[in-house]
Amino acid sequence: MRYLKSSLAILAVFLASMMPALAQSPVLTIIGAPGHTAPVELDRAALEALPSGSFTTTTTWTKGPQEFKGVYLADLLAEYGVSEGNLKLTAVNDYSVTVPVSELHPNEALLAYSRNGETMSVRDKGPLWMVYPYDSDEALRNEVVYARSIWQVVKIEILN
Repeated sequence: MRYLKSSLAILAVFLASMMPALAQSPVLTIIGAPGHTAPVELDRAALEALPSGSFTTTTTWTKGPQEFKGVYLADLLAEYGVSEGNLKLTAVNDYSVTVPVSELHPNEALLAYSRNGETMSVRDKGPLWMVYPYDSDEALRNEVVYARSIWQVVKIEILN
């Protein structure tokens, strides 16, 4: 029992020492941004420094209304000068979806970094989840939009 307690104490100290590094590690990598020869890596602070948006909606994957906060994908693309082409959003497990830039509208597709005021862990569909305000418009409640609602997003590739 003493060994277990000391092992847990060592693990706790190690994890606590890693927290600042984890907080500063990239949350999102953007590949192919105009004017950037190298991938752009954004940590959580960089994402939160961008103009943010939020909405409350229900989803088919959660119970009851959920409040999401993050960066509208249209705003993120404008920040990097992207106005055409396709985006390939990739999750932690390499699952990916492709979204035409022309189909991204202001105040719709949100790259959410928090849900109900809490940071989303990978286990809870984080670090980023592309969600839409499904309750605001019947046109957002269809299989195409649901298929684009990818969670655990870690990479966006801009395809021409």
